[in-house]
Amino acid sequence: MWKTIKERMITRILVLFSRWFFPAVQLLNIKQVVSHPKRILIHLPENLEATRFHKIQNRLKQLFPSSALHYLINDFFPAEWLQSPTAGRPVGAVHVIRTADIRWVRLLKEERLDELRSGQFDLAVDFDLRFNLTVAHAFYACGAMITVALYHPRIQDVFHNVLIKVSDPLQYDTAVFRLFEQLKT
Repeated sequence: MWKTIKERMITRILVLFSRWFFPAVQLLNIKQVVSHPKRILIHLPENLEATRFHKIQNRLKQLFPSSALHYLINDFFPAEWLQSPTAGRPVGAVHVIRTADIRWVRLLKEERLDELRSGQFDLAVDFDLRFNLTVAHAFYACGAMITVALYHPRIQDVFHNVLIKVSDPLQYDTAVFRLFEQLKT
């Protein structure tokens, strides 16, 4: 109970801070950004099944063949999934969030945020089916033009600018890729 109260208070403070000090000042052409992103940041949750991971990875490579895929994972994620079977090296840059990288308010330390900011991402996609304050703040702070996440009815989310609402959370991946396909055409 205290954890959810603390999380809600921190989220409210961050929302007020972001609206007061960093108001939106430019219009965004989502279709243009999705059509030709240079760098994409992808958050993969720790409880991701292998089949879902391979489907996500294949669809991203199919939709964005010339884009650099960067992965944001935590230290519990099976890192061997991100190894290329032929070259034995990561398929893209991998940013690992360790427990030591998270401050007491569940936000990343400034050094880690600077690392993500330097990536200059065009698109960030969260494939977690639950709201994660650490990842949401990392997406917001990394400066990606478009951040995509699942809509959560009880959480007012200002960290993402594209929220996908589905009746069944298991249909989220399909909805994300359908959105990208529609925007690319």
